[in-house]
Amino acid sequence: MDNPIDFDTHRSLAELEGGDWRFEIDEYDAPPHAFALATKPVRRLTPGELLQLIRWGVSLRFTVPLAIARMEGDPFMKAAAHEGDLIVALLEADAAFWKDRRDLWDTMAALLAEAIGQVAARAAEEDEDDEEPFLPQFLGDDFMAAVMHFREIHG
Repeated sequence: MDNPIDFDTHRSLAELEGGDWRFEIDEYDAPPHAFALATKPVRRLTPGELLQLIRWGVSLRFTVPLAIARMEGDPFMKAAAHEGDLIVALLEADAAFWKDRRDLWDTMAALLAEAIGQVAARAAEEDEDDEEPFLPQFLGDDFMAAVMHFREIHG
């Protein structure tokens, strides 16, 4: 997977956005303490912070590539509540963003294929051992709905 980051990760979202951009918490329906995330160097944003920023739709052109890069090799990483929460947030991100950034959509599609491949491989291994088939608890309705949302954007 190509590195999707094409910006200076030592800068904050406020610096990267430039101009008059401000993280208006009311606009994003974010809690008051979230403002601090806009002034933190993006390389220091935790997976949980990226998860929240993506859910709020904040600076997706910077937060999405950061999250994708962090998930390389671990598409079901746990960012906050459970394994796979970050991939679900990415899949559910604003369709207009994914339409404008087909390059990132393609990168995300490759990450999704890797994730599904991991589940299939694990299920096949466990099937050979006559164990109950592997299906992580986070691969439920939310995950499938997120996949369908994502797939329909360029599908």
